[in-house]
Amino acid sequence: MGGGDSSDAPLGGDGVTEGWAGAAMDPETGVVWTLQVEDADDSEHFDDGLKTLHAISLGGSESTWIASMLGSEDEGLLFLGDRVVLLSEYCDGETLTAFDSLSMEFLRSVELPYHWDRVLLSPSGRFLAAVDQGPRDRACEDDPDWDDEDGPWEYPLQVVDLETFETLEVPYSGEYVDAVWAHGRDELITASGPVDGPTPFVWVRRLEVSPGRDVGGPFEAAETRVVPVAGWSLWGAGFGAGTGPSFAVSPDDRFAIVALKDQADPTRFEDTRFAVLDTASGPLYRVEHRHGPVLFAEGGNTLVAIAVDGGGSTVQLIDSATGARRELRIEAAHPSAVLFDAGIVGDGAAVLAGWRFGGGYVLVDVATGEPRIVDGDVEIDPRSAVDDPGTGFTWLHGPVRLDVVAGTLETFPGAPVGSELLGRFDALGVPVYRSVSGSQQTLLYLDPLTGDVAWQATLHAW
Repeated sequence: MGGGDSSDAPLGGDGVTEGWAGAAMDPETGVVWTLQVEDADDSEHFDDGLKTLHAISLGGSESTWIASMLGSEDEGLLFLGDRVVLLSEYCDGETLTAFDSLSMEFLRSVELPYHWDRVLLSPSGRFLAAVDQGPRDRACEDDPDWDDEDGPWEYPLQVVDLETFETLEVPYSGEYVDAVWAHGRDELITASGPVDGPTPFVWVRRLEVSPGRDVGGPFEAAETRVVPVAGWSLWGAGFGAGTGPSFAVSPDDRFAIVALKDQADPTRFEDTRFAVLDTASGPLYRVEHRHGPVLFAEGGNTLVAIAVDGGGSTVQLIDSATGARRELRIEAAHPSAVLFDAGIVGDGAAVLAGWRFGGGYVLVDVATGEPRIVDGDVEIDPRSAVDDPGTGFTWLHGPVRLDVVAGTLETFPGAPVGSELLGRFDALGVPVYRSVSGSQQTLLYLDPLTGDVAWQATLHAW
C-alpha cells in the first residue's frame, strides 16, 4: 500500500483505513485496533522493537495481542462487520489477513504479488479495489539485483473478492488508471489514459462487479473520451492538487472531476486544472485552479474549488451541471496564511476550510455563499471532520467540536491537546480520540453532553 499519506485515510468508504497513523476504530464494535511495539531479541534488525497489532474494546483497560508483523513496511485495516482484514505491505507484495471482529481469532491469509498505492472498499463491503503503482517483479532490497528504479512500472487495477480472496484485473487503457466506487452499489467507475503525450485524453468506464463474474467486458455501461487543453496531461493515479484527489465522482455518481497538470512543468502542484464531465454524456467544462482541494457538496449539485495565489485565497462555488460559479475572495488575517485543507460538513451544506501557517478557519454556507471568517489560535484539520447526526455539530482533531450553524468551535481542556479523531462510535454516540506522547498512546472518548473524558486507556505506541 506504500505511498499512502495518513491524511488520506479513510479512503473509498466507511471502515477503510489505509496508510493509517497507528490506530483505527471498528465503527460497528467500537474495538480500537492499534500498532504497538514489543522488545525484540534480534537487536541487529529491530533496534526499535517488533511491530505488533493489538486490539482493545472501549471501556477496557488492557489490549489483546493479535499478530506480529515481521518485516511489514506499511499497514491498513478493513472493517467488514463480522471480519477485520489487515493489509500488510512487504517488499515482495501485499498480504491480506482476516480476523474475526469479535473473538479476534485468525481466520485466513493470502499473499498477493502487488504493491498497492490506494485501496477502496465497495459499498457492500464484499470487494476491494486497489490501484497498483509498483512493478510486479520488484525484488526485495537485500537482493543484489534490487533497484528501486527497476520496472516496468505498471498501473493496473485489481478487484479482490474479500469472501474468497480471489483477484480480478480490471481492463483499462493507457498508462494512468484510477477508480472510485459508485455510491450505494458495487459499480466501479474508472478513469484511464496516457500520463503524458501531445493529445492526452481519459476514458471513463462504469463497471459492474458481482461475485464469480469477471470485471469489464459486458459490464461496461458507458465510456467517455475527454481531450484536455493542449499542453496539459493527467496526474498519476492518486495524485492531485493540494489535498484534493486526482479523480473523484459526485455522491449522485453523475459528475466526475479529473486533475490535469502542466506538461511544461509537471512537478508543480501550484498550477492545476480540472476537467469536469458528466459520466454518461461526456465533457462539460474545465476549472482553472491553483493549488487547493476540489470537493463535491450538496449531494453533488455544487463543486467547491479553493484556489490560492500570492494575494490570498478564493473559494469557488460551481454549479456542477452548468459550470456557473460564485467566487468568494477570502483575505488572510496573517500575511503568510493560505486556505489549503478543506472538508464538507453539515451533511453537505457547508464548506470548512483551515488556514495553513495560521490559526482560525473559514466556514462557507454553500446555498447562500455567505462566508464566516473566524480568526484565532486553534489550527484545525477539516479533512478529519465527522458529523454528529441530527445535532448540527461536527467533531474534528483537537479534540474540537464545531457548531456548524453558529460557526463556533469548542475545545475540551480535559483531553490531551492534539488528539487525533479516530471516529464516532454510533452505538454510544461518542467521539473516540487517540493521543501519542513518546512511546505511549492514550485512547479516550468524550461525553458529548458534558465534554468530560468518559474513558481512557494508556498503551504502548509504535
